[in-house]
This record gives sequence, C-alpha cells and structure tokens, in this order.
Amino acid sequence: MNRMRERVVVLMMLAVLVGVASCKRSPEGEADDTTAVKALTAEELAAAQLEALCAAIREPDAVRAADLLLEGVAVESRLGDGMTLLHYAMEPDTEEVEAHEEITRFLLSAGAEVDAVDDFGRTSLMLAAKYGYARSAAMLLEFGADVTAEDARGRTALHMACQHQGADVIPLLISAGAVLDAVDEMGHTPLIYAVMFDKVGGVRHLVQSGANRNFRTPGGYTAMNYAVSLERDEIEGILEGRRNDDEGEGDDDGNGNGSDQSLTGRLFAAIWDGDASGVAAALEDGGDVDAVDELGRTPLLVAVNRGQRAVVVQLLEAGADVNVRGALGQTALFAAVDQTSMAIAELLVAAGAEVNAADTEGYTPLLLATMRGRSAFIEFVLANGANVNAVDRSGMSALHVAVVLDQAELVELLLKNGALVNMRSAEAGGTPVDLAVARGNEVVSELLRRYGGKTSEELDGEGG
Repeated sequence: MNRMRERVVVLMMLAVLVGVASCKRSPEGEADDTTAVKALTAEELAAAQLEALCAAIREPDAVRAADLLLEGVAVESRLGDGMTLLHYAMEPDTEEVEAHEEITRFLLSAGAEVDAVDDFGRTSLMLAAKYGYARSAAMLLEFGADVTAEDARGRTALHMACQHQGADVIPLLISAGAVLDAVDEMGHTPLIYAVMFDKVGGVRHLVQSGANRNFRTPGGYTAMNYAVSLERDEIEGILEGRRNDDEGEGDDDGNGNGSDQSLTGRLFAAIWDGDASGVAAALEDGGDVDAVDELGRTPLLVAVNRGQRAVVVQLLEAGADVNVRGALGQTALFAAVDQTSMAIAELLVAAGAEVNAADTEGYTPLLLATMRGRSAFIEFVLANGANVNAVDRSGMSALHVAVVLDQAELVELLLKNGALVNMRSAEAGGTPVDLAVARGNEVVSELLRRYGGKTSEELDGEGG
C-alpha cells in the first residue's frame, strides 16, 4: 500500500473511532459546551486542543487522540525543548503498548515529520530506541526514518539503544542499516556504549553483526578494556569468543590501531597491553607523558592500576608527575595501595610521591590502606612520614576506621605508631572506645583501654 493510500485508510479509521466516541459523549437532550468553545479565540482553542492531545498521548487514549487530530490539531506543533507530537509520543511511561502504538501510527499517517529534530538534535527514532519501543521504532522505520541520523552530540539511535532500554530495538536498527561503528563526539561507538552500560544482549547483537571490537577511543581504550575495567565477565566472554588476532590491526579506518590514531591513544593502548616497547615508541614520537584520558587518568595512573612495574619505571624516567591526581583526587600511590603492589609503591615514594596526599573525601593512602586491611602498607607509609592522625572529611582517623572494621591487629599497629586513642569524631560516633563499645567488640575495647582509651562520657566527666 502506498503512503498516501495508507494515510487515507487510517484517517477513515479515525473518523469511525471519532463517530463512536462522539456518540458516547453527546447523548440527545444533554447540554454541550458549544457556547463555552465559541467564547474562546482561535488561538486559545488551538492551545486547548494541543494540550488535550498531549494529555491523550500521555494517557495514552487513542480514541481521544484520533478525535483531536480530526478536529484539526496541527500535527507539526512544537512543544518544550523543540519536541514535536511524535517526539512526545515516544516518551510516555505506559504499559498500554497497543494504545501507544496506535497513536504513533495516527500521528505518522496524519503527516508528522518522521525525521524532525528537537533542540538536542534528537529524532523520534532516537527516543523510541532510548525507551525501548520496538514496534514504534519499526513503524518509524517503515515511514522512512533515517537510521543513521545523529543528534547534537553525534549519537545515533543505535548509540541510544545501547545506552538505555533498547535491547529489542537494536536488531531492528541493525537490520535497517544502522552504522555499527558510528562514533559520537566523545569518540565512542555503540559497542563501547553497550559494554559501559552492561547491555549483554546488545554486545552480542553488535559483535555478531560485525561491529569492530578493536576500535579504540581517543584515550586508546577498546571494548575489551572497558569490559575488564568494569568487571563485565559475561561481556568479556562474548568479546573474546569473536576475537581474531589480526583483526583491527594495520591501516583500518575504524580507529583500531591504524595510522590515524593519536599519540595519546597509542600511549594508552600500549600501557593497557603492557607493551613496554610501544610505550617507548609513543614517548619518543612526542606522546605526552602526563596526558589525560576520558576517565581523567594519566598514563602513570593507568600503569599503576594495571600493576605494570616496568612501564611505571619508564614513565617516571620520562618525567611523569608522580603526584598528579585522577578524577577523585587520588594519586598513583592510592592506586598502588589499592592494587597491593608494594614494589610500585616503593618506586613512587622514591620518586617523591606525597604520602599525606588527600583525595576528594579526605582519604590519605594510610586511611585507604587501613580501610583495605593492609598492614604492610600501613607500616610502609608510616615509615615514610604518613600522619597517623590524619582524618577524612567526616573526622575519622585511621584508628577509627580500624575499630569500625573490628581489626584488632591494625588497631594495635596504629596505637604503637602514635595514634591518638581518644580522638573524637562526631560523625563516626565519638572516640574509638565509643565505637568499640557500640559494636560490642570487647577485644578491641580492652586493647584501646590498655593504651588509655576512654569513652566520650568519661572524658567529659574529666573535663577533657
């Protein structure tokens, strides 16, 4: 059926529905609101009808929507953020799927512009993909929606389906010719999105359809890098199952490892792969040793997180800033503590790492080591000048943390190194003894008392 004939048929169907609806609303002998309507200006009437149609779409009430469309509501009307009625129809949070789909078809048949964009450059297909309306997406495609269109941030409908609720929409978009390796303004493909947002089904569809698993973001990361970093075990399996050793190498145009890749990308990629020669080559070619990736990390932070001692040595020798901070204010020394890499921690401190650096929450390497229960690192940072009584933003010291974790061994270690046994933390619940008593830990409580620990009440009674 051609588009014009289909439109006529649907509008005839609307007329039937309206006839039924009108019969129900105006029984003979009852007063209607004709007088009230006549009192409205044409502009006011149009606004009222548009508001009523929006309400019908949101409900969704297909009969009422059909009625209003036949009354002449302008289907090209614009709402907030430049949305059209068709955009608006893609956003309702409803379980009445059939009514929602009917309204979508009514709007399309009434002449709604299928590829109209809102103020953010989004099309209705993008919203259908975002909210997972598969049948509405199919209708939009049937009416000629551009599956390759990009919003103001360079994202396609496939990107949105992979980020949000579009598991059922992804295969539709792929079948309709979506660009599998489309790159948004952040340098991310739909596959990267699917991995980042843990969309296992989406990853499977994309990989089976031939998406480039070896595509690298501007920071040098592949889908597998993200899967490993985010601990997406099932996704790792899918990616590994499709891997070919020679795929993505050479002069590809997908930003894999080709000649167009930036020096920064090459540097991060080599670090991720533990490729010391690749790191050396990228640095020799002018790669910035303190470059920052899209996650706010420098090469040194990534190398420490990956436990790559040899690469850490390379970067330090190349002049990497040992005290540079990541997105959460943590330095490479925090990462060494977190990764239990004493050899790297020693390298960093020897290179001038600040042992009392505090992150955005006020945590120091000592507090982190205590939180992780790592006595060897506690001794190491204390031996290198860490302040045993440093507190985080809530006023908790390492001793408070050790007590809360019921770690008697760490409590004694900290006390032997000068921890203030009666330091108070209002947010933590008072002194370390207060915390031990509240937790019912007699062993820790007695240990603290041997070092002179007291409750807040006891201290107050002494005027302390």
